[in-house]
Amino acid sequence: MVRHTNMDVFNRMNDKTVTPAHVVQTAAESYLFGPDTPCPVLVEPGVLDRVWIVSGENAGGKSLFCRALQSLARKEGDKADKIEIMRVGMEARTTSGIQRALMFGDEQTDSTGKISISCLLAGINTARKRENPHWLILDEPDIGVGEGYRHAIGELFAKFALDLPELTLGFIVVTHSREIASPMVAAGASSVRVGDDLRPVAEWIANGDLPKTVADLEALAGRSTHRFRAVNQAMREASAPGQGTRAP
Repeated sequence: MVRHTNMDVFNRMNDKTVTPAHVVQTAAESYLFGPDTPCPVLVEPGVLDRVWIVSGENAGGKSLFCRALQSLARKEGDKADKIEIMRVGMEARTTSGIQRALMFGDEQTDSTGKISISCLLAGINTARKRENPHWLILDEPDIGVGEGYRHAIGELFAKFALDLPELTLGFIVVTHSREIASPMVAAGASSVRVGDDLRPVAEWIANGDLPKTVADLEALAGRSTHRFRAVNQAMREASAPGQGTRAP
């Protein structure tokens, strides 16, 4: 079930179209993320309406939610100014070709953590130099990064969030890391929790992930497959003739 907190702040955000606040609300009411959907969400607007943390358990739908935001932002951008979506994540990291090599280097010679840190620094530097409206989406930017560096990443993101370039209409971080989320939340970032664990972000940061058993570990692949099939079924039903579709 979708839930919203701090609705006064959320409603004030919504007069700004093509910002994450507007697009998150649209996605949260959709057939994939709204009430009784495959990927329920908890939306918690913060002081920073352009800065969002997306968190939740494994196989809960975080990356799917991120792709939905990306798609909706582009659709909204077609109605106003064209928006560039700069998204760095595993989808690009696991592809092949020159673009992947330019973004991520060679993981056979460089450490995974070093490449991750280089990519997130490059993303922030690129956003600072952009002269057109854009979003920066970092999907699990801390792959291979140790705990000590993750806290530093969180501090870096919080600093960037508090001095966001005018043309950076959205800064979204998808993460499992409380070390990254904590400084961002303290700075006023908004939050979306996705999946089965819909505890408020402050509670998650304070208490950590819900403990799992070996049985949970072994069942994860099946849970992921079940959610994938539920998403596909919801998409088929939404696109069936005579059905009114809700974004995305």
